[in-house]
Amino acid sequence: MHFLAAFFIFIQLSLLTYEALAQKTDEHIFPFNLEYDQISRILLVNFEADPDDVYVGFEPQVIPLGDEKEAHLIIGWRVDGRVDVYHQPGLSPDAGKYNIAGKGLANLVPCEIDTAVFVMTKTGLKAHYSFTDLYGRPINIKITENGHQGRRPFSLLAPMGLAAAQPRSLPCLFLHDFYFVRRKNTEFQVTISGKTHSPDKLPFPIDGKRMYFTRYCMNPVIATFLPSVNSPLKSLVFNGQNKFDEEGKLKEIRWNDNDYSISFSLEQPMPELNVLIESGSSFTSRFTLAGHKSAGSINGKITIHPEGDSLHMHLQPAKGWKPRPDRPSLCLLYRVAGVFRNWPRYYHWNAVVHKDDMGSLHLQSNWVNKGKK
Repeated sequence: MHFLAAFFIFIQLSLLTYEALAQKTDEHIFPFNLEYDQISRILLVNFEADPDDVYVGFEPQVIPLGDEKEAHLIIGWRVDGRVDVYHQPGLSPDAGKYNIAGKGLANLVPCEIDTAVFVMTKTGLKAHYSFTDLYGRPINIKITENGHQGRRPFSLLAPMGLAAAQPRSLPCLFLHDFYFVRRKNTEFQVTISGKTHSPDKLPFPIDGKRMYFTRYCMNPVIATFLPSVNSPLKSLVFNGQNKFDEEGKLKEIRWNDNDYSISFSLEQPMPELNVLIESGSSFTSRFTLAGHKSAGSINGKITIHPEGDSLHMHLQPAKGWKPRPDRPSLCLLYRVAGVFRNWPRYYHWNAVVHKDDMGSLHLQSNWVNKGKK
């Protein structure tokens, strides 16, 4: 009787131990993190060749609010390289997110946007924005493409953050359904305090058509990779799409957001950080950060080496962005535009992981843009 009782207790304890281990297998200690930013449409209007005293461009964005409701904000790109962000009073933008925009945020301005239209019609783009800037000047942006057919949008990685002086993450803006505004049969007006400014023009045709440099995206996937932190490193619970080898080393992480996902894959599988600390081992691998295959990928190298009781990590997308052009005009665009060739190869991520007094792992990390002088 005592033997049977002891046997059943042993079985019960074994089952509890097994369940605990089974739950633990879903938790892994790695430094990788990605956060999505919800924006449903983006329009970029440039007039650098005919600038205003304050602005050289505007960037309206449409923000989903749920229940099919939307709000609008407009980024004003300034002559001094910084940005002003005009937003409808119902929005509360995070000022820190605009550190990657040029030289950073100048002003965050609640603003009644009198007219806010940004839609795609059967004949092309229709956009109309009117508001008053913080200097009391009326601003009007109106674009209407008429009589157009055969629009051929494509996907790319936007070089947002190329000029950021103090980036706090690697911005990943995979732009799907992206295209330029066509010049023929298009009504285009940009006025500031009654003065008209001519929009910049693309110096070569796309798909055999002359274009403005004004461009738009009807389906952006916007995320920040490895946001800078100084905090305890929490165990991450990964979904079934993440891949490990037979030793439990990481091969790929995948983050999902609606119809698109972003993946981070390693050429050499990576042990967990606590394993690297305990063994005093180094680690080196090439990596690929990618969204949908049509938008190409970011490629680089990650290195980890021990120093005392800490791990020092360095990640650089030194190979930059590898596009996937599907037509000759896009090959020309990526070849002649230096922003595409250089983005984001000059970004460097540096991090240190150490055990605190409680024995937990602590992560301190930051980004440096070495391409910004």
